[in-house]
Amino acid sequence: MIMATCVFAQTKSSPYINTKLGFSLMLPQDWNQEGEVKQEGETISVTLKNNLNNFMLIKVNKGPAVKTIEDVEAYNLRTDPSTKNERISLNGMKGVKAVIHVNIDGVETKDLAYFLLEGKTQYVITGMSGAAGIDADSAIRILENIIETFKLK
Repeated sequence: MIMATCVFAQTKSSPYINTKLGFSLMLPQDWNQEGEVKQEGETISVTLKNNLNNFMLIKVNKGPAVKTIEDVEAYNLRTDPSTKNERISLNGMKGVKAVIHVNIDGVETKDLAYFLLEGKTQYVITGMSGAAGIDADSAIRILENIIETFKLK
């Protein structure tokens, strides 16, 4: 699973465009791409990070591992029965948004995962909230604001 920890105040945003993965989104100005775009078989991924060492990873899978929305919902519930799946449409793509409650060393966090399907391509964007300095619900809202700007290029 891909993790993203968001601890920042919403500031000015600028477009982040990744032509290799075929998407764009708006990132707060303290976020940048870390390292190179990575490819492992049919999966291509990129890590985005801010200056507080928080990060999120976006994966694009064009291969046989692509699932249906029903498969994603069932997988999420098998992984954690407390998962809250919500069917969504994000900028024309159908998908599932899942919030998973996690307790790590007594600190409640929430993992946020978006599974978006466009034809035979699956886009997976996930994140973890609840890092020091901000409560889990606030961090989830900040991450949602970034992800809601996700568009195919």
